[in-house]
Amino acid sequence: MRTGANRGKNVLDSLQQLRNTLQDRAKADADLNAVLGKKQKSARDEAAIARRTERLAAREASLAEARASIEHELNKARQVETEVRGKPDGAQPAQANGEPSRPDAGAEEQLLSNEIKRAEARVRILEAAHAVETTGEFDALLTRNAGVLADEPKPFHHGAAGFVDWPGMSVPERLMILVRETRRNPQTKRPIIISAAAVGAIALIIFGLAVVSGLRNDAGDTSGLLGRGEVLVPVLIDGAVDAGEIELTIEYDGEILTARDLISGELARGADIDYDITTDGTVTLAVANSGGITGSGKLVLIFFRTDHIVVDPVALTVSHAAVHGLEGNGELPVESEDGWVDTNNMTCYAPVLRLS
Repeated sequence: MRTGANRGKNVLDSLQQLRNTLQDRAKADADLNAVLGKKQKSARDEAAIARRTERLAAREASLAEARASIEHELNKARQVETEVRGKPDGAQPAQANGEPSRPDAGAEEQLLSNEIKRAEARVRILEAAHAVETTGEFDALLTRNAGVLADEPKPFHHGAAGFVDWPGMSVPERLMILVRETRRNPQTKRPIIISAAAVGAIALIIFGLAVVSGLRNDAGDTSGLLGRGEVLVPVLIDGAVDAGEIELTIEYDGEILTARDLISGELARGADIDYDITTDGTVTLAVANSGGITGSGKLVLIFFRTDHIVVDPVALTVSHAAVHGLEGNGELPVESEDGWVDTNNMTCYAPVLRLS
């Protein structure tokens, strides 16, 4: 059992959240347009339009939250840039006192110049990310700035992909980033050479495993080598009013999906969260707030990882859902709607709890 509250994000967390929400919005928009494009619509189609319109609105709200997170990081980056620009270089104090510059003043000045350039690049990337509208634009931005983002701290959750692991970044490209970094900052040459050797060794190991796996499987079975990825699945609440405690169990195919971590959504901020992730495909969750949970939106977000591609979406089945009101209000009526994860394109449909 693990207990946790909302944890602080960093730049990679915020950028990854933005990409996921851009992808989810595009999928929701395409699903809605697929039904709207029908010339003759049945009652079932009209109901589907209502559901998909609601889903698209939820994705738009998630995108607005992701952009707000990017804006928060952008404001911090601008502040850092201002602070770095205000630092004196190694020669300035000596010149002010009429003293000769220290022997290492030139190196300090170069380090400060590099720090300013990194701060400027960070601001530029976040400004561009805040304005992107599609995952294509986002991935192009990452590719152009992979060298800068490679220096960012990794996201907090276990097993998360760093930005050198995003689509489009091959092993040779990662090695080139390391080479460019040694030229930009010679002091990092030794650790970077070690890192490059490690990357090369990992690449050889992966290649060897792929060859062995290919020998053990027939040519038509490549699922074990495809579909590596991660998806962020929100769990939504609709129409909560003074909910004191929410209990939820989600079951899924543990041979295809692996739940890695869980963070709170906007409705669970300030709440106590207990959750348990089992290896056989179950997430059990309890969210308690003495002040009550009211509103509609994301309760929590679950990080799933998969190493497989399967034809049909993997169901996220809500096997148990219970909502208790504040003290004295008893149990509240609740209906649940299952979700899914599509391993073909790493998109998802969020499980929903609806309170009447």
